[in-house]
Amino acid sequence: MYLTVLFLGLIVYITFRLSKLRRTEHDEAESFWAREQNANFTPKKDISNLSYITIPMEKFPSDNIDKEEERLYLELRELSEKRILNLDSMSNTDLKENFGMPNLNLMEEIGDNYQKMCSLLISLAEKRISQGDYEGALRYLEFGVGTKSDMSKLYILLGECYAKLGKESKIADITTLVRTMNLPLEKSIIESLTSHLPNVETDIHETADNSDTEDV
Repeated sequence: MYLTVLFLGLIVYITFRLSKLRRTEHDEAESFWAREQNANFTPKKDISNLSYITIPMEKFPSDNIDKEEERLYLELRELSEKRILNLDSMSNTDLKENFGMPNLNLMEEIGDNYQKMCSLLISLAEKRISQGDYEGALRYLEFGVGTKSDMSKLYILLGECYAKLGKESKIADITTLVRTMNLPLEKSIIESLTSHLPNVETDIHETADNSDTEDV
């Protein structure tokens, strides 16, 4: 009898939870479509004075480059003449709400320019690293990280360069920055960065020991 009551209670609870979940999903869907419909009628806004990203071509190494690196460098220089913004965190609905429906295609292009820029920075940094020019690679990578990109490879390569140049304090700084950014691959990035720090394992063990001592 007790088991029957318990089973029936479990069925009621599960039914209630599923019903609540469906209502929540329904409300969220209605809210999204209402927002999307309103966004479709957002008038065109002035985007001429936005804080566009400026690519500092004068700071990047342009000597001792092969044909492939020259091609990448020229692509980056051509891109530097276009409008660029980091719009990674914004959906199409966000873009329409913030910049107006008539600007949607243009804003998508501006966001795509940013993605292309980051990919070129990574490729150029890798070319410099392959030549052992870690200082040259840093110029590309530090600029990319400074734009708060969510491309994990920028941070991982930057950590490798800092390690090669003996700049462990810089690795610690970047690790701290990554922890505040909520990046998609945050755990993998931090693991890669901290692998270059000599006292990481010791610190972790000491933290665990201290926690055990405090519990006692």
